[in-house]
Amino acid sequence: MFTFPALAEEDASAPEEVIVEAERYVGRESWDTPAAMTVFLIEESLRPGLDLGSIVEQAPGVQIQRFGDADDFQGVSIRGSSMRQVQLYLDGIPLNPEGGRAVNLSEWPIRALERVEVFRGYAPASLGGAAIGGAIDLIPRDAQTPISTGLSTSRYERYSADVFTGRLRETTTTRHSTSFFTQGHTADGTFPFFTDNGTPYERMDDGTQTRTNNESAQGNILGRYKVEFGPTTLTLINAFLARSEGLPGHINNPSKNAALQTQRNLLGLQAKALRGKHVVTATSWWSHRDETYDDRADELGLGSQWANQRSENLGMRLYDQWFVSEFAEVGFGASARVESANSTDLLAEGVTTQHDRTVETATAHLRFDQGKLGLEGTAHATFLQYPQTDTPPDSSIDPRMAVIWRWGDHRLLRATAGHYMRPPDLDEIFGDRGSLLGNPNLKPEQGWQWDLGLRSHWPQLKHLDLIVDISHFWNAGTDRITWVQNSQKTMMPVNFGRTWVQGLEGSLLASSEFGFQSHTSLALTQSTNLDPDPAVANKQLPSTPTWSVWEEVSFTSPQELMRLAYSYRFIDGNFVDATNWFRSAPRSLHDVSIQFHPGKRWPLIQAGVSNLFNKQAEVVPQNPLQPATSARVVQPLTDFAGHPLPGRVWTLNLRWTPGGLS
Repeated sequence: MFTFPALAEEDASAPEEVIVEAERYVGRESWDTPAAMTVFLIEESLRPGLDLGSIVEQAPGVQIQRFGDADDFQGVSIRGSSMRQVQLYLDGIPLNPEGGRAVNLSEWPIRALERVEVFRGYAPASLGGAAIGGAIDLIPRDAQTPISTGLSTSRYERYSADVFTGRLRETTTTRHSTSFFTQGHTADGTFPFFTDNGTPYERMDDGTQTRTNNESAQGNILGRYKVEFGPTTLTLINAFLARSEGLPGHINNPSKNAALQTQRNLLGLQAKALRGKHVVTATSWWSHRDETYDDRADELGLGSQWANQRSENLGMRLYDQWFVSEFAEVGFGASARVESANSTDLLAEGVTTQHDRTVETATAHLRFDQGKLGLEGTAHATFLQYPQTDTPPDSSIDPRMAVIWRWGDHRLLRATAGHYMRPPDLDEIFGDRGSLLGNPNLKPEQGWQWDLGLRSHWPQLKHLDLIVDISHFWNAGTDRITWVQNSQKTMMPVNFGRTWVQGLEGSLLASSEFGFQSHTSLALTQSTNLDPDPAVANKQLPSTPTWSVWEEVSFTSPQELMRLAYSYRFIDGNFVDATNWFRSAPRSLHDVSIQFHPGKRWPLIQAGVSNLFNKQAEVVPQNPLQPATSARVVQPLTDFAGHPLPGRVWTLNLRWTPGGLS
């Protein structure tokens, strides 16, 4: 519910006393909130072959931008935003504060999580930040979720294993819970793909090749310890990653030896305390990332052939929720952090460059909720300093507000609006991965956005339960930072003067008492570059498809002994350059899965096939600027940066959960 934490009934002799339970999150429920929010519960019976990117792209308006298959880089875009305009959190701990980098979703194993909360656009003040695109909060499993272990294998020699365990211990005064998750995978990464060899006007050299130098190996450890004593809770969380991968390059410029080694560790400590009418939350974190990029053969042609990049982020945030009365709440928050990044050229006798930045934020939040009407207002201020350079400080004060109107028990209207700013991060200025170049002349991006939505729930239809959510969104930006493809088939961030994005999105969830369920989400997005440069004026923004559709239909037998599922994914063709000449082909893919669970003593057996019909190419207009009169050609299926997508992939999972599935 879009209400305050549970309010105890008041004693008649003390009508002003408000007792607050600190366990509930405010404004974080998917139904009765002004945010366009989708919550995904991660159950043991999750369909095989799904990763974190495949989960979040089921929300309307969300796009996953992959560098190939599921083990390669995955960035998330919401409502036409760039990947860095989406802020990600691990249980409220920022992974990329103020869009500090594009988070690679493939680094975060889905089985380590209990649920995923996706905020499209407006996000709650309790998370902090003022993300242009939205926010995603990854909630880890805790000690009360079932102990489990699983093995997975799939086509092209991919093997994965994971283990989760938890322990809960209570005394007369305290409650201790410990959970531990570990996961590892190794993948050969080879798969056949169709290519036109970079000559769309010459069909004689079209054919099938094998993706090489795409191997990967990854290990994850996620541990969490929580202790509760009275109204106070302390939580310690640590997430470690070790990853080794090849960088196979562009579809028409493959590499044989380029590689990337990554180590990452995130340590977070959170204290939450209830003091009278106040819920005070203090969060501190330290993250360290170490990457070694090796392209000594200069196959990718980025200039820097062998380099080590290290980045650190040390920060703290304090947030106070003050429940003034039964109908009003005030929130105050402040944060400070230090960012640093250094790059060492291992070929140039270890020459190192160092870059630092300090960031402070302040947030003021007011909420009023009574009966049918709910109002929210937030002001978020950001201050940035660059101590080692002559770069002047950046600052911004970003207001936003939200309104919700309820009529009946199962229908509501919601509206949000706000201003947002994001400075270029150190990766955008200096470059990062094997196919991404830096741009030191970038300016901060900012803009206004609003959305209007309708939610309706029909829980009492005959044999059927329906939930409908429809939204219209609009975003006007200035100096938008967008990754575009240059003539060397690599990506570079540039500022667009002014941009405009609007669209419609909707979702429909239908479930039957007979075991049938259907989940549909779709989005129509219109984007326009308002930069006066004739080469790009009034063109569609890169990596912003017009249409996207996701549909899943499933049947679960009585007692959950068997489950059948079919899903359909469609993503419209989208341009990879600002001039709208290079256009990726539209993708229309089908997936199927089946699972059996004979009983509590038996493992859960799952089998699934992604891209059932082995789609590797589409027939498209040869000239995307004149689709009606142009000749038709066969174009390979690629992602937004020109990396080929795999064809048919089968996956087999075995999972054990003592005591049965949750």
